[in-house]
Amino acid sequence: MTYCEGTYVSRLKEAYDNKESCVRKASVFCMVALHNAVGEEAMVPHLEALTGSKLKLLNLYIKRAETQNSGASSPKSEPPM
Repeated sequence: MTYCEGTYVSRLKEAYDNKESCVRKASVFCMVALHNAVGEEAMVPHLEALTGSKLKLLNLYIKRAETQNSGASSPKSEPPM
């Protein structure tokens, strides 16, 4: 991950601590999207400072996104002809 991307993650972690729930939720969704773009290996060093519950929630959203993405490419999700 480049310095610039590391800066983004730092700002997203700050937003994850915001008092407004909509800001925290947006931060989680951005981190999930970034995780999907750069991969787990690149994200792990930047997420080590998260508390257990916040990391657990982030991992839940990451797994949910992976499940949705894998389901989107399956034949079952295509509309019938």
